[in-house]
Amino acid sequence: MIYFFYGADSDARRRATENLLNRFSLEGEFALFQMGDLDLDLEKIEEFSSARGLFQKLLVVVINDVLSRTETENILVKHLPMLAESPNVFIVSEPRPHINFIHTAKKLALEAREFPLSKSQREPFNNFLVSDAFGRRDRKGAWLSLMRAVARGVSGEEITGVLFWQIKNMLLVKKSLRLGEGAPDNLNLKPFVFHKARDFAERFSESELQNATGALVDLIHLNRRRGEELLVGLELFLLKTL
Repeated sequence: MIYFFYGADSDARRRATENLLNRFSLEGEFALFQMGDLDLDLEKIEEFSSARGLFQKLLVVVINDVLSRTETENILVKHLPMLAESPNVFIVSEPRPHINFIHTAKKLALEAREFPLSKSQREPFNNFLVSDAFGRRDRKGAWLSLMRAVARGVSGEEITGVLFWQIKNMLLVKKSLRLGEGAPDNLNLKPFVFHKARDFAERFSESELQNATGALVDLIHLNRRRGEELLVGLELFLLKTL
C-alpha cells in the first residue's frame, strides 16, 4: 500500500509522515526502513514489496526526496502498481514530483495529500508567464512555465484562473474587432490589457479561442465533480491546444 505526500512544504510532509508512523506504532510492531536520494535501492524496494512473510510483521518503507533525477522518477513510477498491491507500507514523500508521477500515485495511493507552501512562504512567481506563453502560442514556453509554477507551489486553480481570464479577453477582443467594435472603452478593458489581448488574439482563430474557453470550463467542472487532477488536465490542455 502507498501513502503519497507531496508539495514544497517539507515540514508539513515530515509531520504527516511522523503522524502516520505514530499511528502504526499504536497498532503494533513494525520494521522501519528509510531511503533517500543517496541510498535509494530499487532492488530492495522490490524485495520489501513482498517481504512480509519473512519478517512476520509489517514493514514500513519511507522513500523521501528521491525524484530529483528524471530517470529515477521514470523507473519508480513503473514500480508504483507493485507497491500499491503490497501488504507492506510505502510512504513516498516528494517536494516536486512531475505531473505524471502525481497523477499515477494519486490513483494508486491509499492516501494522497498535497502540502504546498502558503502564499507567505513562497518565492514570488508571475502567474501570467503561463498565460502570456499561451497567448504567444509558445507551446514549450507555456509548458515550462507551468512546471516552474508547480515547483514553486502555485495551485492549479490560480494558474487556471489567470489563463481563463486571458483567453476570455482574447476572445472578447477577437469578436469585437470582427464586429467593428474593437476599442478598450467599449469592452471595459484597460488599454494595456486590450492591446495585449489583441496582439495575442491574432495568433488564434475565433473558433480556437471558443474551444479553448470551453475546454477550460470543462476541466474546472471535472476537477470539482470528480476530483480530477487539475494540473494534469492543464498540462494536457496546453499540449493539445498549442
